[in-house]
Amino acid sequence: MTRCLRKFTPIVSLGTLVLINACRKTDTPANGNTGGGASTIAAPVTLDLIPAQNQTPGDRRIYLPIQKIGTSTLNLTTVFDSGSEGLVLSGTSVFAANYIADTGIVINSPDSAVINGITVTSAKVTTTYGSPPATRSFYGNIAYAQLTIGDQSGTVLTTRMPFVVIYKGVDNQTQASVPVDANSDGVAGVYSSGFNPSAGLVTTRSGIKSPFNYFNYTNGLLAGFMLAPLSKIGWTGTASSQGFPATPLLTLGLTLDMETGFALQSQRLDVGNLFDPDVLGTVSYNGITLNNSNILLDTGTPLGFMIYNSAEGGSTTLSGGAPVQLATREGFSFAYTTDTQLSQTAVQSNGQQRCIFGIEFFLNNSFLFDYSEHYIGLKGS
Repeated sequence: MTRCLRKFTPIVSLGTLVLINACRKTDTPANGNTGGGASTIAAPVTLDLIPAQNQTPGDRRIYLPIQKIGTSTLNLTTVFDSGSEGLVLSGTSVFAANYIADTGIVINSPDSAVINGITVTSAKVTTTYGSPPATRSFYGNIAYAQLTIGDQSGTVLTTRMPFVVIYKGVDNQTQASVPVDANSDGVAGVYSSGFNPSAGLVTTRSGIKSPFNYFNYTNGLLAGFMLAPLSKIGWTGTASSQGFPATPLLTLGLTLDMETGFALQSQRLDVGNLFDPDVLGTVSYNGITLNNSNILLDTGTPLGFMIYNSAEGGSTTLSGGAPVQLATREGFSFAYTTDTQLSQTAVQSNGQQRCIFGIEFFLNNSFLFDYSEHYIGLKGS
Protein backbone atom coordinates (compact mmCIF):
# COMPACT_ATOMS: atom_id res chain seq x y z
CA MET A 1 0.00 0.00 0.00
CA THR A 2 1.22 3.49 -0.78
CA ARG A 3 0.59 5.89 2.08
CA CYS A 4 2.01 9.39 2.54
CA LEU A 5 2.75 10.27 6.12
CA ARG A 6 0.59 13.00 7.64
CA LYS A 7 3.70 15.13 7.93
CA PHE A 8 4.93 16.68 4.68
CA THR A 9 8.07 18.48 5.85
CA PRO A 10 11.62 18.09 4.61
CA ILE A 11 13.30 15.45 6.72
CA VAL A 12 16.77 15.46 5.25
CA SER A 13 19.08 17.98 6.89
CA LEU A 14 20.35 20.86 4.80
CA GLY A 15 24.01 20.32 5.51
CA THR A 16 26.46 17.80 6.86
CA LEU A 17 26.41 16.83 10.50
CA VAL A 18 29.43 15.25 12.15
CA LEU A 19 28.40 13.43 15.33
CA ILE A 20 30.62 13.04 18.37
CA ASN A 21 28.87 10.83 20.92
CA ALA A 22 30.33 11.76 24.31
CA CYS A 23 28.34 9.55 26.68
CA ARG A 24 27.86 10.07 30.38
CA LYS A 25 29.90 7.91 32.74
CA THR A 26 26.92 6.17 34.32
CA ASP A 27 27.04 3.19 31.96
CA THR A 28 24.25 1.19 33.57
CA PRO A 29 21.17 -0.44 32.02
CA ALA A 30 17.93 1.50 32.21
CA ASN A 31 15.26 0.29 34.59
CA GLY A 32 13.73 -3.04 33.60
CA ASN A 33 16.13 -4.28 30.90
CA THR A 34 16.72 -7.86 31.91
CA GLY A 35 18.22 -9.09 28.68
CA GLY A 36 16.12 -12.02 27.45
CA GLY A 37 12.57 -10.71 27.10
CA ALA A 38 11.20 -7.26 26.45
CA SER A 39 11.80 -4.59 29.06
CA THR A 40 9.11 -4.30 31.69
CA ILE A 41 8.83 -0.59 32.36
CA ALA A 42 7.39 -0.32 35.85
CA ALA A 43 8.69 3.20 36.50
CA PRO A 44 9.63 6.04 34.13
CA VAL A 45 12.94 5.40 32.35
CA THR A 46 15.14 8.25 31.08
CA LEU A 47 17.30 7.67 27.99
CA ASP A 48 19.82 9.72 26.04
CA LEU A 49 19.21 11.42 22.73
CA ILE A 50 22.11 12.55 20.55
CA PRO A 51 22.00 16.22 19.43
CA ALA A 52 23.74 17.69 16.40
CA GLN A 53 23.76 21.03 14.61
CA ASN A 54 24.93 22.33 11.26
CA GLN A 55 27.04 25.45 10.98
CA THR A 56 25.26 26.72 7.86
CA PRO A 57 22.42 27.53 7.97
CA GLY A 58 22.20 26.17 11.51
CA ASP A 59 19.60 23.42 11.37
CA ARG A 60 19.40 21.01 14.30
CA ARG A 61 18.66 17.35 14.92
CA ILE A 62 18.10 15.02 17.85
CA TYR A 63 18.80 11.36 17.24
CA LEU A 64 17.46 8.24 18.96
CA PRO A 65 20.23 5.63 19.27
CA ILE A 66 19.55 1.94 18.61
CA GLN A 67 22.20 -0.53 19.75
CA LYS A 68 20.85 -3.82 18.48
CA ILE A 69 18.28 -5.29 16.09
CA GLY A 70 17.63 -9.03 16.20
CA THR A 71 21.02 -10.64 16.78
CA SER A 72 23.00 -7.83 15.12
CA THR A 73 24.83 -5.18 17.15
CA LEU A 74 24.58 -2.14 14.87
CA ASN A 75 24.85 1.12 16.87
CA LEU A 76 22.44 3.08 14.70
CA THR A 77 21.19 6.65 15.02
CA THR A 78 17.69 7.60 13.87
CA VAL A 79 16.00 10.99 13.58
CA PHE A 80 13.73 11.49 16.61
CA ASP A 81 10.62 12.64 14.77
CA SER A 82 7.44 13.73 16.59
CA GLY A 83 5.83 14.50 13.22
CA SER A 84 5.65 10.97 11.82
CA GLU A 85 4.85 7.49 13.07
CA GLY A 86 6.81 4.26 12.88
CA LEU A 87 10.44 3.22 12.56
CA VAL A 88 11.92 3.47 9.05
CA LEU A 89 15.49 2.21 8.59
CA SER A 90 17.91 2.33 5.68
CA GLY A 91 18.44 -1.18 4.33
CA THR A 92 22.18 -0.63 3.94
CA SER A 93 22.38 0.24 7.66
CA VAL A 94 20.72 -3.05 8.65
CA PHE A 95 21.87 -5.62 6.08
CA ALA A 96 24.89 -6.37 3.91
CA ALA A 97 24.75 -4.97 0.38
CA ASN A 98 23.94 -8.35 -1.18
CA TYR A 99 20.54 -8.30 0.55
CA ILE A 100 19.53 -4.98 -1.03
CA ALA A 101 18.04 -4.95 -4.54
CA ASP A 102 16.19 -2.29 -6.49
CA THR A 103 13.02 -4.39 -6.25
CA GLY A 104 13.16 -5.20 -2.54
CA ILE A 105 15.08 -6.86 0.27
CA VAL A 106 16.37 -10.18 -1.08
CA ILE A 107 14.66 -12.90 0.96
CA ASN A 108 14.52 -15.78 -1.59
CA SER A 109 11.14 -16.82 -0.24
CA PRO A 110 7.57 -16.10 -1.27
CA ASP A 111 6.60 -15.06 2.27
CA SER A 112 9.48 -14.22 4.62
CA ALA A 113 13.02 -15.01 5.67
CA VAL A 114 15.04 -14.61 8.86
CA ILE A 115 18.29 -12.64 8.52
CA ASN A 116 20.35 -12.08 11.67
CA GLY A 117 17.32 -12.58 13.88
CA ILE A 118 15.23 -10.16 11.77
CA THR A 119 12.16 -11.56 10.03
CA VAL A 120 11.82 -9.80 6.68
CA THR A 121 8.42 -10.24 5.04
CA SER A 122 7.47 -9.96 1.40
CA ALA A 123 5.01 -7.17 2.26
CA LYS A 124 6.18 -3.90 0.67
CA VAL A 125 5.11 -0.36 1.56
CA THR A 126 5.93 3.20 0.56
CA THR A 127 6.70 6.17 2.81
CA THR A 128 6.73 9.73 1.44
CA TYR A 129 8.36 12.77 3.06
CA GLY A 130 8.53 16.38 1.93
CA SER A 131 6.26 19.21 0.83
CA PRO A 132 4.74 18.81 -2.68
CA PRO A 133 6.12 18.99 -5.25
CA ALA A 134 9.48 18.47 -3.49
CA THR A 135 8.70 15.01 -2.14
CA ARG A 136 10.84 11.93 -1.66
CA SER A 137 9.41 8.41 -1.70
CA PHE A 138 11.00 5.45 0.06
CA TYR A 139 10.21 1.84 -0.73
CA GLY A 140 10.70 -0.88 1.83
CA ASN A 141 9.82 -4.29 3.19
CA ILE A 142 8.04 -4.76 6.50
CA ALA A 143 10.28 -6.56 8.99
CA TYR A 144 10.01 -7.77 12.61
CA ALA A 145 12.59 -8.00 15.40
CA GLN A 146 13.34 -7.04 18.96
CA LEU A 147 15.28 -3.77 19.27
CA THR A 148 17.59 -2.49 21.98
CA ILE A 149 17.00 1.26 22.18
CA GLY A 150 19.41 3.59 23.98
CA ASP A 151 23.15 3.99 24.47
CA GLN A 152 25.85 3.19 27.03
CA SER A 153 24.00 5.19 29.67
CA GLY A 154 20.92 2.99 29.54
CA THR A 155 18.86 0.82 27.19
CA VAL A 156 15.43 -0.76 26.92
CA LEU A 157 14.42 -3.81 24.89
CA THR A 158 11.23 -3.77 22.83
CA THR A 159 8.90 -6.65 22.18
CA ARG A 160 9.10 -8.14 18.71
CA MET A 161 7.91 -5.19 16.65
CA PRO A 162 7.29 -4.25 13.01
CA PHE A 163 9.34 -1.63 11.18
CA VAL A 164 10.22 -0.75 7.58
CA VAL A 165 13.56 -1.58 5.94
CA ILE A 166 14.11 0.72 2.95
CA TYR A 167 15.63 -0.67 -0.23
CA LYS A 168 15.12 2.33 -2.53
CA GLY A 169 14.60 6.08 -2.21
CA VAL A 170 13.61 8.42 -5.05
CA ASP A 171 13.45 12.21 -5.37
CA ASN A 172 10.07 12.59 -7.07
CA GLN A 173 11.12 15.76 -8.93
CA THR A 174 14.43 14.57 -10.35
CA GLN A 175 14.02 10.77 -10.07
CA ALA A 176 17.48 10.70 -8.48
CA SER A 177 18.30 8.13 -5.82
CA VAL A 178 18.19 9.59 -2.28
CA PRO A 179 18.88 8.27 1.24
CA VAL A 180 16.26 8.22 3.99
CA ASP A 181 18.41 10.73 5.88
CA ALA A 182 21.81 12.02 4.83
CA ASN A 183 23.34 11.86 8.30
CA SER A 184 21.66 8.95 10.08
CA ASP A 185 20.34 5.44 9.63
CA GLY A 186 16.65 6.24 9.45
CA VAL A 187 13.68 7.92 11.09
CA ALA A 188 12.02 7.03 14.40
CA GLY A 189 8.49 8.41 14.08
CA VAL A 190 7.21 8.67 17.64
CA TYR A 191 3.71 10.12 17.52
CA SER A 192 0.89 7.65 18.16
CA SER A 193 -2.20 7.28 15.99
CA GLY A 194 -3.52 4.46 18.19
CA PHE A 195 -2.22 1.00 18.98
CA ASN A 196 -3.83 -2.43 19.01
CA PRO A 197 -1.38 -5.08 20.30
CA SER A 198 -3.64 -7.89 19.03
CA ALA A 199 -3.96 -6.50 15.50
CA GLY A 200 -1.98 -9.42 14.06
CA LEU A 201 0.32 -9.41 11.06
CA VAL A 202 1.11 -5.94 9.73
CA THR A 203 0.79 -5.59 5.96
CA THR A 204 0.29 -1.81 5.50
CA ARG A 205 2.26 1.34 6.27
CA SER A 206 -0.45 2.49 8.70
CA GLY A 207 0.21 -0.60 10.80
CA ILE A 208 3.77 0.52 11.59
CA LYS A 209 3.45 2.28 14.95
CA SER A 210 5.76 4.26 17.21
CA PRO A 211 8.54 2.06 18.62
CA PHE A 212 7.56 3.27 22.11
CA ASN A 213 4.35 1.27 21.89
CA TYR A 214 6.30 -1.98 22.04
CA PHE A 215 7.17 -2.21 25.75
CA ASN A 216 5.48 -3.85 28.70
CA TYR A 217 4.26 -0.89 30.76
CA THR A 218 3.18 -2.02 34.25
CA ASN A 219 2.27 -0.69 37.72
CA GLY A 220 -0.36 1.60 36.22
CA LEU A 221 2.26 3.40 34.13
CA LEU A 222 0.85 5.18 31.09
CA ALA A 223 2.38 4.27 27.74
CA GLY A 224 4.07 7.19 26.02
CA PHE A 225 6.99 9.57 26.40
CA MET A 226 8.09 12.97 27.66
CA LEU A 227 10.70 15.12 25.92
CA ALA A 228 12.63 17.57 28.11
CA PRO A 229 13.36 21.10 26.84
CA LEU A 230 16.23 20.98 24.36
CA SER A 231 17.89 23.91 26.13
CA LYS A 232 19.48 21.16 28.28
CA ILE A 233 21.77 20.55 25.32
CA GLY A 234 23.47 23.93 25.66
CA TRP A 235 23.52 24.68 21.95
CA THR A 236 21.78 28.07 22.06
CA GLY A 237 23.82 30.54 20.01
CA THR A 238 26.32 27.88 19.03
CA ALA A 239 27.21 27.44 15.37
CA SER A 240 29.12 24.21 15.01
CA SER A 241 29.27 21.17 12.76
CA GLN A 242 30.35 19.13 15.77
CA GLY A 243 28.07 16.65 17.49
CA PHE A 244 26.99 17.41 21.04
CA PRO A 245 27.26 15.02 24.00
CA ALA A 246 24.44 12.52 24.39
CA THR A 247 21.90 14.13 26.70
CA PRO A 248 19.20 12.58 28.95
CA LEU A 249 16.17 14.15 27.25
CA LEU A 250 13.73 11.27 26.71
CA THR A 251 11.56 9.64 29.38
CA LEU A 252 9.54 6.51 28.53
CA GLY A 253 6.45 5.78 30.62
CA LEU A 254 4.29 8.44 32.24
CA THR A 255 2.55 8.91 35.56
CA LEU A 256 -0.37 11.21 36.31
CA ASP A 257 1.94 13.27 38.52
CA MET A 258 4.33 13.79 35.62
CA GLU A 259 1.49 15.28 33.58
CA THR A 260 0.73 17.87 36.26
CA GLY A 261 1.32 21.39 34.93
CA PHE A 262 1.00 20.35 31.29
CA ALA A 263 -1.70 21.77 29.05
CA LEU A 264 -3.23 18.50 27.86
CA GLN A 265 -5.09 18.40 24.55
CA SER A 266 -7.00 15.28 23.51
CA GLN A 267 -5.90 13.87 20.17
CA ARG A 268 -8.68 14.18 17.62
CA LEU A 269 -9.85 11.19 15.61
CA ASP A 270 -8.94 11.51 11.94
CA VAL A 271 -9.50 9.58 8.72
CA GLY A 272 -9.52 5.83 9.33
CA ASN A 273 -10.33 6.29 13.03
CA LEU A 274 -6.70 7.19 13.73
CA PHE A 275 -5.58 9.78 16.28
CA ASP A 276 -4.28 13.01 14.79
CA PRO A 277 -0.82 14.38 15.76
CA ASP A 278 -1.86 18.05 15.51
CA VAL A 279 -2.84 20.41 18.29
CA LEU A 280 -5.51 23.04 17.75
CA GLY A 281 -4.69 26.67 18.52
CA THR A 282 -4.68 30.31 17.49
CA VAL A 283 -1.64 31.51 15.54
CA SER A 284 -0.93 35.24 15.26
CA TYR A 285 1.71 37.11 13.24
CA ASN A 286 2.13 40.72 12.10
CA GLY A 287 -1.30 41.67 13.41
CA ILE A 288 -3.03 38.74 11.65
CA THR A 289 -4.86 36.16 13.77
CA LEU A 290 -5.67 32.65 12.53
CA ASN A 291 -8.21 30.86 14.70
CA ASN A 292 -8.58 27.07 14.91
CA SER A 293 -5.26 26.37 13.23
CA ASN A 294 -3.99 22.82 13.01
CA ILE A 295 -0.42 22.82 14.32
CA LEU A 296 2.12 20.02 14.02
CA LEU A 297 4.86 20.26 16.67
CA ASP A 298 7.66 18.57 14.82
CA THR A 299 11.13 17.64 16.06
CA GLY A 300 11.76 16.24 12.57
CA THR A 301 11.71 19.71 10.97
CA PRO A 302 15.31 20.83 11.57
CA LEU A 303 14.90 24.48 10.66
CA GLY A 304 12.22 27.14 10.88
CA PHE A 305 8.43 27.35 11.02
CA MET A 306 5.58 27.30 8.50
CA ILE A 307 2.21 29.06 8.98
CA TYR A 308 -0.78 28.07 6.88
CA ASN A 309 -3.06 30.97 5.94
CA SER A 310 -5.65 30.21 3.26
CA ALA A 311 -5.93 33.95 2.48
CA GLU A 312 -2.23 34.40 1.74
CA GLY A 313 -2.44 33.75 -1.99
CA GLY A 314 0.79 31.81 -2.42
CA SER A 315 3.87 31.71 -0.25
CA THR A 316 5.96 34.38 1.42
CA THR A 317 8.72 34.54 4.00
CA LEU A 318 8.31 36.79 7.02
CA SER A 319 11.07 39.32 7.50
CA GLY A 320 13.35 39.05 10.53
CA GLY A 321 12.00 40.53 13.74
CA ALA A 322 8.34 39.63 13.14
CA PRO A 323 6.43 38.51 16.26
CA VAL A 324 4.63 35.13 16.13
CA GLN A 325 2.37 33.71 18.84
CA LEU A 326 0.63 30.40 19.48
CA ALA A 327 -2.14 29.95 22.05
CA THR A 328 -4.27 26.89 22.81
CA ARG A 329 -7.62 26.79 24.56
CA GLU A 330 -6.04 24.62 27.27
CA GLY A 331 -3.93 27.58 28.38
CA PHE A 332 -0.58 26.97 26.69
CA SER A 333 1.10 29.92 24.96
CA PHE A 334 4.32 30.29 22.99
CA ALA A 335 5.88 33.28 21.26
CA TYR A 336 8.99 33.81 19.17
CA THR A 337 10.53 36.41 16.89
CA THR A 338 11.44 35.45 13.34
CA ASP A 339 14.98 35.57 12.02
CA THR A 340 16.77 34.41 8.88
CA GLN A 341 18.13 31.19 10.38
CA LEU A 342 16.71 28.92 13.08
CA SER A 343 13.41 30.80 13.34
CA GLN A 344 12.88 31.66 9.68
CA THR A 345 9.15 31.46 8.96
CA ALA A 346 7.17 30.95 5.76
CA VAL A 347 3.48 31.78 5.36
CA GLN A 348 1.67 29.92 2.61
CA SER A 349 -1.75 29.03 1.25
CA ASN A 350 -0.59 26.16 -0.94
CA GLY A 351 0.38 22.66 0.21
CA GLN A 352 -0.99 21.09 3.35
CA GLN A 353 -3.51 22.92 5.50
CA ARG A 354 -1.58 23.00 8.77
CA CYS A 355 1.09 25.01 10.53
CA ILE A 356 4.40 23.34 11.32
CA PHE A 357 6.50 24.40 14.28
CA GLY A 358 9.97 22.86 13.96
CA ILE A 359 12.63 21.84 16.40
CA GLU A 360 13.15 25.36 17.77
CA PHE A 361 9.72 25.11 19.42
CA PHE A 362 11.15 22.43 21.72
CA LEU A 363 14.07 24.55 22.92
CA ASN A 364 12.27 25.87 26.02
CA ASN A 365 9.12 23.73 26.09
CA SER A 366 8.44 20.28 27.52
CA PHE A 367 6.39 17.95 25.33
CA LEU A 368 4.63 14.65 25.96
CA PHE A 369 2.58 12.06 24.13
CA ASP A 370 0.29 10.01 26.36
CA TYR A 371 -0.45 6.95 24.22
CA SER A 372 -2.77 5.39 26.79
CA GLU A 373 -5.16 8.32 27.16
CA HIS A 374 -4.41 9.94 23.77
CA TYR A 375 -3.18 13.30 25.03
CA ILE A 376 -0.59 15.72 23.68
CA GLY A 377 0.91 17.73 26.54
CA LEU A 378 2.69 21.09 26.41
CA LYS A 379 4.46 23.01 29.15
CA GLY A 380 6.75 26.04 29.02
CA SER A 381 9.97 25.97 31.04
